Amino acid sequence: MQPEGNWITRAPTLHRKIGLLAKVQDECGHGLYLYSAGPDIGNFPRRMVTALHEGA
Repeated sequence: MQPEGNWITRAPTLHRKIGLLAKVQDECGHGLYLYSAGPDIGNFPRRMVTALHEGA
């Protein structure tokens, strides 16, 4: 787990938690966009996930 995974639970107020959740949702959207664009540039989902896990 990334260190950022602890940020939401450690946010001091509900307002700050909501702000962090919005950032997480935005980053998930970026990941989904890149993941769906992968096949168009020759990277297929399985290869992309393997590269992510290997740190490439």
